[in-house]
Amino acid sequence: MMFAPNQRSAVSGQGSAVRCLLSAVCCLLLGVASASAQSVDAVVSSGLVEPHSVAVDSAGTLYLTDQGGISFFGQTSANRIMKFVPGTAALSVLAGDPSGSNGTNDNPTANAGFTARFFNPAGIIAARGGLIVADSGNHTIRYVGFDGVVSNIAGAPTIAALANGTGAAARFNAPIGLALDSASNIYVADSKNNVIRRIDPADAVTTYATGFNQPNGVSVGDNGELWVADTLNHVIKTVGTNGVITIRAGSVGTAGSTDGSVALGGFLSSPRGVVWMGTAGLLIADSGNHTIRRLYTNTSINTYIMETTAGAAGQAGFVNGTTNVARLNSPIGVVADVLNGAFLVADAGNKAVRRVQQTPAQAAVANPVIGVITITTNATTGVTPIFTAVTDGVFINDAIIAVTAEANVTTLLSSGVTPTDPFNDTVPVPTGAITPYTLNTLPVPATLVSPLPDVTVKVQSVKSGRVSSAVVKARFQFQTATPVVTGDNAALFSVSLATTNAQMFYTTNGVEPVSTASTTNFGPIPFPGTNLAFQLGASNMTFKIKAFKASYTDSSTITREFSPTNFVANTISFGFASGEASSQFIASPGQTNYSPVTLTILPAQKMYSLQFAMSVTNLPGAAALSGTPQGSNVVGFQSFLLMPDPADPTIRIRIPPSMFVSAGFTNLLVTNNNLLSVGWIERLGSTNLYNTLAQDLVTMSQAHDTLFLSSGGQVVIGAFGFVVPTNAVAGHTYQVALHRPSATSDGIKEDVFINAPTNGSLSALKTVTIGSPGYLVGDAVPFRWFNAPDFGDTNLLANDLAQVFQTAVYGFNGPPLGSDMLDAMDSCCGIGTNDAPTSLLRYSVQYGGSASVGTDVGINSIAFGDGVLNVADIYITFRRSLDMSLTNFVRFRSNGIHYASLAANNFRGVVGTSLARGGSGGSRGGRVAQSLSTPADASVTFSAGEIIGAAGQSLNIPITARVSGSVPLRMLALNLSVIALPGSPDITTPVQFVPDSALGAPGFSQSRGAGNYAAAWLNDAVAGLSGDAVVGTLVVTLPAGAGADAAYSVRFDHASASPTGLGTVPARREAGLITTRNRGTSSWSDGISDTWRLKHFGRLDNLLSAANADADGDGIPNWAEFRAGTDPADAGSGLQLRAPGLVSGGPRLRWPTAVGKSYVLEVSTTLVGTNWVAIATNLAGSGRDIEFQTPPPGGPRFYRVRLVEP
Repeated sequence: MMFAPNQRSAVSGQGSAVRCLLSAVCCLLLGVASASAQSVDAVVSSGLVEPHSVAVDSAGTLYLTDQGGISFFGQTSANRIMKFVPGTAALSVLAGDPSGSNGTNDNPTANAGFTARFFNPAGIIAARGGLIVADSGNHTIRYVGFDGVVSNIAGAPTIAALANGTGAAARFNAPIGLALDSASNIYVADSKNNVIRRIDPADAVTTYATGFNQPNGVSVGDNGELWVADTLNHVIKTVGTNGVITIRAGSVGTAGSTDGSVALGGFLSSPRGVVWMGTAGLLIADSGNHTIRRLYTNTSINTYIMETTAGAAGQAGFVNGTTNVARLNSPIGVVADVLNGAFLVADAGNKAVRRVQQTPAQAAVANPVIGVITITTNATTGVTPIFTAVTDGVFINDAIIAVTAEANVTTLLSSGVTPTDPFNDTVPVPTGAITPYTLNTLPVPATLVSPLPDVTVKVQSVKSGRVSSAVVKARFQFQTATPVVTGDNAALFSVSLATTNAQMFYTTNGVEPVSTASTTNFGPIPFPGTNLAFQLGASNMTFKIKAFKASYTDSSTITREFSPTNFVANTISFGFASGEASSQFIASPGQTNYSPVTLTILPAQKMYSLQFAMSVTNLPGAAALSGTPQGSNVVGFQSFLLMPDPADPTIRIRIPPSMFVSAGFTNLLVTNNNLLSVGWIERLGSTNLYNTLAQDLVTMSQAHDTLFLSSGGQVVIGAFGFVVPTNAVAGHTYQVALHRPSATSDGIKEDVFINAPTNGSLSALKTVTIGSPGYLVGDAVPFRWFNAPDFGDTNLLANDLAQVFQTAVYGFNGPPLGSDMLDAMDSCCGIGTNDAPTSLLRYSVQYGGSASVGTDVGINSIAFGDGVLNVADIYITFRRSLDMSLTNFVRFRSNGIHYASLAANNFRGVVGTSLARGGSGGSRGGRVAQSLSTPADASVTFSAGEIIGAAGQSLNIPITARVSGSVPLRMLALNLSVIALPGSPDITTPVQFVPDSALGAPGFSQSRGAGNYAAAWLNDAVAGLSGDAVVGTLVVTLPAGAGADAAYSVRFDHASASPTGLGTVPARREAGLITTRNRGTSSWSDGISDTWRLKHFGRLDNLLSAANADADGDGIPNWAEFRAGTDPADAGSGLQLRAPGLVSGGPRLRWPTAVGKSYVLEVSTTLVGTNWVAIATNLAGSGRDIEFQTPPPGGPRFYRVRLVEP
């Protein structure tokens, strides 16, 4: 095929002058005695509207003109150029409107062919480096690039005429067939002009031949003659190079289907497409007969013979099979499919592309694929092998190299070191036969090639009688993974490695590591790595590490400079800088003061054994330390390290300082005057003191409220307590200190360095100052530590009560014995008596009565506890927290004496006073008789309304509230769901909610799936909702696949509201509905709209939605609920009078209303007869209740309310 100089690929099309490429095709049809030796199948059977012609490029890609010019009576239009890739079966629009609209637009932009427009495009061939298209409906010849660029070659869009000229000056009338000769001239079957036109390479248009009747197809013969399908003359003609026109087959003006040993004796019916096949003759799309005909030379008599090649005359259909069985429907364009030894036919009536072919020659052997097999394992699918193709890969672990290949062929392999010179391939050609891997099968084979630092693998598949595959190459590099150094703190960092069975060596003097250990080259560290720790002096340390593995390239060297500036060790201290387990270190005389002992540990630090010492010393001028009057020790310790209780793992118990010896535990809490030593000793792998297989010693700790996990970097080891001398006075100071901490990371030999700083916010040396801090009895929250003033906020709240309850009843998180916090929880039951010198209260005797039934006077006399937490403490705290008339007490110590003083009963900082109760609204009996009104009692109805949208559209749905009552609703909780009704695709784009400014932003919100939104508004300072209010806007995006019958319910899963947060108002909910079209008609033909049924019943076939059904059992059938605008699923919404109340002797009548409805209220003296008198008319519904106050009746009166209907 000849192309213009800017040609980009070789493409064959209808009428193309393809010589050498058609040789194989010619062999297909030459000398075939019976058409049954061939077959017909479908190449494209969906996605087309009215295919007209086909072109094929050198890669086998198809280009089609798809007609269907104007959409009418439901017939889809096309007007586009399609591209079909047989290998992937991908059908796409190359140029033209994907929706099928027609037009004349060109497109100058690559890959934007969708902006171009065509009108009934017909013939298509390859020329000028792209495609030439006869845009029949636009009367133009156009160029379409393979990248979708579209331009006009000749003719004027929409102007039908006959005029020669260059480019746009020329005129055509419905051009159809196209052909290309060896000189790059384009021939056009200008059908409505009944002529053949020629366009030269400079776009000059001339009339080439005349005397036709709407010619359609053209093709160039071997000698330059032009073959023409003279469609309405029902004949095939040739135009010689000398201009002579000759009839070659058929009879002018006579349609038929007869074959003929002499072609002129046969008949055709509206032939449309032709393609010259060289010595095999001419292939004809005999459209009116629904057949493919062949015209070829009978050499014995030197004349043309015509035969039917595929299909049956007059039998339109879509049947694949041998050519005598196959059926077509109005075939048009035909083109050679050289790569498959076949011909393609645009089977217009079947909206398909068909292939006519003999059994093809065997294809070349498919290229094998080199790759690796990996194994995945999970509980659901089990063991799954995954094959991944590789062309050039770097691997840090051994790989299973495998090859996949076509079945029933021989696959050969070779491998070798990858050559450094790409022009000198030293890897041998494949020679050794292998067994290819069958995809997704087990067991997985051994690797075909063992690792080398850099290896190239070659494979080729061969089979006798077929073209061998190409030699496929893949490069594999095996390199030891670079070690990973995590952390820049020399006190603890980790080194890790991803290459299995590799080893790491490191140096600390800046020298490059090698693979042999020495006094300065440390290792090996095996896979996967370990933690390292170094103590730094004043200088930096240069750390270098490298990994090694046999048959692998050595890893890169990682260098890390460790600086003393970044040196941060595990730290033991008396408490954290702030928050829980921190203290102000204030003590009082006679108190047992507790100091928090904490660890701040480095990430990933493990400790399986731990020890340290603690001491307390009186600083100069302070009273000397001594034991308590009961003779107990000056100092003590309580562990807060935790482990699961072996008897009930859901409960955590404390790990005491101990070690396991022989058959029992030895206590490792040793006291020597004011020095206390503690230790926990256990070995990794043992389970005596605690289960080291599940945790280390410091994994969990808890002083009171917060569970500290060592993964968070903080550990509360315990509480160090000492008894403050009773003769200590304000300002005396005592020093507590931590000494010699150490630990192991394995319970055996790996030392863990623990720093014990003596200054800063984290310090192992603290000064405790004597004072007299007070604490409110019962007040335990918030908690920092167990000494006053490290807990409480001077208010008694529910959380304080919960603290007493959990400790008294469950024994959870009890404060240490003798601590201020334990005394604060101990509210009952010691009586206080006046201490005359101080006017304070001192403990006297235990309360003799029962606190649970005591009077306020009795409760107010209880100033002290009894040393035991029980139900009495819970009760007293409960009463004092809620009853502002009761007395609170503050306790403290001074001069060794435990005092109590009276305190105001505060609630969140406000002194308790008598609370004014809000009015409940005026008595209904006080209203004036004979009046119409909206009830003053508060209520609200939430509604989502109805809306119509389109697929893919975002809809703004107002969520409204009809509020009754005089007080705005400020507290609100909503849970909205958009539910796809049957037959509708689910919502996939998350809904959004935009609240109205009267509410402001919600206090919190969350979503449970794309179609859900829930929120709560808790701000009592906003304007709130009053009257007919908008809560906000729900934004819903309908799925792109929502069809004409799609419907969605907007449902209130929860709706509640309150003016103040104390109690809620009655609330009703009116669901909303989203549809994609008007659903106002009735599928039941009963006058009830589909919209109403979908909104209230979720589907049209719900039996409860029948006109005479009564879903809510209120006695009102659905037809009446529909007409009244009430909710058929809410008995409270039905149109009926409520039970009346009597006000000043007259009944007060009340009934619900619907928006847009009107009512009349009538009265009668009897239920018999028709003497009903209207007493209120044209009452407009608002969606709220209406009340009507009537005067006192003079006798029996009967009332009714009626709906006013048009």
